[in-house]
Amino acid sequence: MFLEVYPQVLGVSTLKRCTKCGEYKDTAGFRRDKQKKDGYSPICRSCKRITDQAYLAKNRAKNADRCREYRAAHREELKRANREYYASHREENRANRRKYYEENRERIKQKSRDYHNANQERDQQRSRSYRQSEHGRLIGTIHSINRRAQKRDRGGYLTKDQIAIIRAAQTDKRGRLICWRCGKPITDTPHLDHWIPLDKGGAHSSGNLHYMHAKCNMTKHAKHPTEIGRLI
Repeated sequence: MFLEVYPQVLGVSTLKRCTKCGEYKDTAGFRRDKQKKDGYSPICRSCKRITDQAYLAKNRAKNADRCREYRAAHREELKRANREYYASHREENRANRRKYYEENRERIKQKSRDYHNANQERDQQRSRSYRQSEHGRLIGTIHSINRRAQKRDRGGYLTKDQIAIIRAAQTDKRGRLICWRCGKPITDTPHLDHWIPLDKGGAHSSGNLHYMHAKCNMTKHAKHPTEIGRLI
């Protein structure tokens, strides 16, 4: 008790009494406060943490409004700070994302599948609404123009006879059109895909065009065959 009340008498100067809980603790258990005479906050870290959590819980809506107001008033400044941060930590962020994905690959994939299944109708409706909007139609027109330009530079347009040859090459003895990617029969509307994408140097020719399931084509998207684990 004597040591707790008069620690300086025995040369012990690292003890400090918390005004909140009344306990004597080492000064390492207190936050720094330059405005105080001894340079430490009168409340220990544990009590301060509990007090802060109680305040945040009580004023959650008020703090949220304050944060929104600050972000709205400093939007450009925050954007510039974020761009500068990501630009200076680009490789570090990429490495962290790759590491996190490798460690949580199956969980991320399952979460993505669950989300897609739960929101499929909503996503399809959103896509239809976007394609029918003014901006969506404009983007679609630009994409078509660029696509036609790419095809002209990569070998021109194909004839119906060439398309028939491609289809015949992928039709089995039972008359079923076989998907080039998964090897299963195509029962819905087939997609004619550039196996090596045009923007990665592929040619718009019969040797680079193959029929696929719509799903196989959409998941392949503009990936090179080596990116999906398939040899050319």
